[in-house]
Amino acid sequence: MMPSAMLTLLFAAAVAGDVPRPEYPRPQFVRDQWQNLNGTWTCELETDKAEPTDHRDTKGLSQPITVPFCPESRLSGIGHTGFIPRIWYHRVLEIPAEWTERILLHFGGVAYHCDCFIDSLLDAGREVSSVSAPQANGVSLSLEVPDPKPWSPESPHLYDLRQGIELAQAAGFNGARLHQKVFEPRFHSWADRLGYLTWSEAASWGCGAAKPEGRDNFLREWRKIVERDRNYPSIIAWTPWNEVWATDNEAQIARTLRDTCALTRALDPTRPVHTSSGGAHVATDIWSVHCYDQTAAGLTAVIKAGEDATLAKVQRAHAEAVPRVGLPLFVGEFGGIKWHTPDSGAPPENWGYGDAPKNKEEFLRRLDDLVNAVLAVPGCAGYCYTQLTDVEQEVNGIYTYDRREKFDMPRIRAAFSREPGHQ
Repeated sequence: MMPSAMLTLLFAAAVAGDVPRPEYPRPQFVRDQWQNLNGTWTCELETDKAEPTDHRDTKGLSQPITVPFCPESRLSGIGHTGFIPRIWYHRVLEIPAEWTERILLHFGGVAYHCDCFIDSLLDAGREVSSVSAPQANGVSLSLEVPDPKPWSPESPHLYDLRQGIELAQAAGFNGARLHQKVFEPRFHSWADRLGYLTWSEAASWGCGAAKPEGRDNFLREWRKIVERDRNYPSIIAWTPWNEVWATDNEAQIARTLRDTCALTRALDPTRPVHTSSGGAHVATDIWSVHCYDQTAAGLTAVIKAGEDATLAKVQRAHAEAVPRVGLPLFVGEFGGIKWHTPDSGAPPENWGYGDAPKNKEEFLRRLDDLVNAVLAVPGCAGYCYTQLTDVEQEVNGIYTYDRREKFDMPRIRAAFSREPGHQ
């Protein structure tokens, strides 16, 4: 059986007769009366039309889709991986008779812009409903807690997409860069409960750091991300941008990074701001390097220098770049060793970094060498290995796309649990 089919069938078996992700979507703000709208909707993909078709009076669209999964995902029942300029969704809602006050219709995420029709009527530009409460902006509040139990990874006590976290911990990882994606609150809640450290990020690719409008659009959304997630103790750093390499319009890029750093510090002064993982370090609390050299000597040289040729060029281009002196050094990406699993269903041409090892033993020896090289560099504060699982076009995961083990996991765990050889 192909893994993609296996993944879908396992999921279907897990949620048969129920809605997927049945938990309350915002674990820190649970209402007593609420209705989960996950489950089967109908939809219409408009992939090649300049103007939208009017579906407001539909009684059901052309194909079913399982919400909350996006149409690109096979778990949605569609698996369309091309661009989708526009998509219509439809379902009938049954409102409980005892809900006699105002009703808030909330979407946890939409494809950037949403027009909502209720009984065929558009309510664009106005709230369908709202709730309000007194608010004090910028005012610190103190709460006295008798016999407090502080949160830590070893004791993730809380005053009251688990599988991925448990797989990572089984492989020896104590946390993750949530790379180029805004994770849902349920994930952060599980990270809190399981003691899993995360670096919160944004989908910044293509946002246009070199243009004022790109910066402004990004900062509006980044503000909402930080405000939504800053109360999760498992988040230990903010990483709004990834690999801002560009050397064109350096002044605008520098302003974008400075403004992003300043906004993040203002919204949350309690955590370090890692403004760009890799790329230009104009304003940051952490200096990071990305290096996929497959030899210990090559990786060591880049880490000790704190930059490779690309980063050095970027730093020289930015006259206002922050100096590295005094900043903790973090290896933000390394490894990425290619290993294709024949029964995974992934095409053999899917890629990883460097030449693929000839066998699993060679893979594990190379992994040991690279991890040891990172741990041996004095002053290196941590690392992030690429990556936990295979993805659509890459086969450099510790697990396959459908979360099966690829290697001897005790040896994998031993490599990633190893303590550094310096203080």
